[in-house]
Amino acid sequence: MGLVSVIVPVYNRAHCVLRALDSVRAQGLGEWELVIGDDASTDGTWDVVRAEFPEARLARLEVNSGAAAARNAALRVARGEFLAFLDSDDEWLPGKLEAQLAFLEKHAEVSVCATSHVFCRRDGGRREVRVETPADWRVALHAGQWFHWGKHAGGAA
Repeated sequence: MGLVSVIVPVYNRAHCVLRALDSVRAQGLGEWELVIGDDASTDGTWDVVRAEFPEARLARLEVNSGAAAARNAALRVARGEFLAFLDSDDEWLPGKLEAQLAFLEKHAEVSVCATSHVFCRRDGGRREVRVETPADWRVALHAGQWFHWGKHAGGAA
């Protein structure tokens, strides 16, 4: 399997980015690079990342332009055969990338794959959104299940 570029857009995430990046390190991948797309952070996010991940590469925007612009800036410096995207406030479950890479290796006709999500609330509530088909994504989005679950959306309180 080739090099995996893990693309992480950040903006003032010094307080939480290491949790996300530790979940990448825990994947146990042999060959990967971390590329941070810094959207003009002012809180020392890059210093926090560099202290724990000195091999990380930086694509820094001079003006705050949004997550998509930061992600695209990181893509321009990525060197991997495979691209993996992680938001700075998310975490990957163990084995996520290994499973995706194994799938892609067996299915050369596939160029993009995604996973289900587990949403966690501050009060400890969790909800898994399983995605089997593109239609599942549309249903979850249009029903508001992704962000509005709780007493009023039919989920656990």
